[in-house]
Amino acid sequence: MMRFVYQIYMSIICWGDDSMFFFLFVEGKDDERFMQKYFQGENIKIIKYSTMKTCKLIDYLNSIKRMPDCDFHVFVDEDGKGVEKVKKEYKDRLKIEEICRITVVKYEIESWYLAGMSSENMSKYGMKDILKTDVINKEGFWRLFKEKERNINTLINILKDYDCNLAKKRNSSFSDFHSNFESLDF
Repeated sequence: MMRFVYQIYMSIICWGDDSMFFFLFVEGKDDERFMQKYFQGENIKIIKYSTMKTCKLIDYLNSIKRMPDCDFHVFVDEDGKGVEKVKKEYKDRLKIEEICRITVVKYEIESWYLAGMSSENMSKYGMKDILKTDVINKEGFWRLFKEKERNINTLINILKDYDCNLAKKRNSSFSDFHSNFESLDF
């Protein structure tokens, strides 16, 4: 556990100012890519946790809690289980006292990608305008694209023209997330 604390402190020491350092824990590479687009401050560290052992992740979170001017947030997929159930599951599993440190993505991160696509961008990919994306999972998302478009470049292109205001209207969990984080100064 001391190794985690050391790694985190070294990140902060090397950076050297008095502002808040924020750790975002995301499930996978697509989540990381989305958050890198959304959070572009140098005082943010995005960490993929899907391959971490639970005990290692808990140690990491506990180390962050003990450090001054540091905070964390964990993003999890709803996967059709219900937001409150997923929040409780992760609160218990990761021993997180404050449930507000958990954001549940309805349904999966791909639904957030889709939520911010303009109508023009959707039609460019041969899609009809999709008004709500709360129940779009990864498989449903990729079925909307032609076989040759089912790749990382498509996700990158979506993020180039991403419309947060549109995403807030199309996905309730993105709207909640945006409301909670827009006041933070990164």
